[in-house]
Amino acid sequence: MVLTELKPGEKGIITHFNNQQLELQLTNMGCPTGSTIELYRKASMGGLISIRTEDGNLLAIRKSEAMHLNIEKND
Repeated sequence: MVLTELKPGEKGIITHFNNQQLELQLTNMGCPTGSTIELYRKASMGGLISIRTEDGNLLAIRKSEAMHLNIEKND
């Protein structure tokens, strides 16, 4: 599943990036493969998606980028 399929408040573990540039950017911001993230908020009209990292930091990424982030839903 990809990040955009989560609902706000749901968590997932990053399993794979389908885009090397996105992988580098998110790894540098504290979201490497294997880390748990929470979908914090989705902007209306398909805009930005806010995620919370394991450290509690909030990051915003574009929906088009979030579609390249494969996750495993964490119950």
